Amino acid sequence: MLSDRLVTQKGILLMGGAALLTMLLTGGSVKYLVVLYSINVSSPSSCPSSAWCVTGWQVRGKEAHWEKKLFINGVG
Repeated sequence: MLSDRLVTQKGILLMGGAALLTMLLTGGSVKYLVVLYSINVSSPSSCPSSAWCVTGWQVRGKEAHWEKKLFINGVG
């Protein structure tokens, strides 16, 4: 439990430092900040979906309804 807490704490500090650095380098330009925000919002959902697509492709033919699962995760 302690390890998880320290990883989370260091991750928050790292992301806060990166955000501060980005603000300083871009002069607080909304144009760049919106792009970074959209990347941060879409990454957590697209990475697991692509991993499920790879897994679905690997188990094709071995598992029932694999086409449906692959399609749903591919669309996601």
